[in-house]
Amino acid sequence: MDKQEEISAILGVHGDITSSNYLGLPSLIGRSKKRVFGFIKEIVCKHIDSWKPKQISRSGKTFLLKNVAQFLPAYCMTCFLLPKIMMQEIERQFNAYWWCSGSGGGKGVKWMSWEGMTSPKHRGGLGFRSMHGFNIALLGKHIWRCIQNPDLIVSRVLKTRYFPHGSILTASKGVNPSFIWSGI
Repeated sequence: MDKQEEISAILGVHGDITSSNYLGLPSLIGRSKKRVFGFIKEIVCKHIDSWKPKQISRSGKTFLLKNVAQFLPAYCMTCFLLPKIMMQEIERQFNAYWWCSGSGGGKGVKWMSWEGMTSPKHRGGLGFRSMHGFNIALLGKHIWRCIQNPDLIVSRVLKTRYFPHGSILTASKGVNPSFIWSGI
């Protein structure tokens, strides 16, 4: 019996840990981040596809995208820096849905790029969130929390592992960083 099976037997954990989730997030992150986090894109696309057959006004589409679709991956984005390519693919789905002409299946004319749509309203945009920027902001909250609460267990673990002689603001990636620390 190898060490993994032995530890699994002691802890009473059964199954393949490489494909398991904990609290809805992947337990292990492999090389292919796009594959590991592909479930997020599937969930977002499934929601958008369910809205397509319905006749929804532009303001209704705006509401659905801003308040539902953009927040579906938020929980995962608080822990991990998601692949930029995947975020761009999701944003393309948002853009295509917003400009589509309704239940007729027509694609519609895209009068503005997604980058323009993410601009603030006072600058001529529509005020949507940039998914990558939102991801960075959510991860930035970890830095803020470590600065504000240095006695938290997570703050102490990160300090001990990644910046024992400095602050989190001057810390480098270090040698063999975890995927979570790389994102932060």
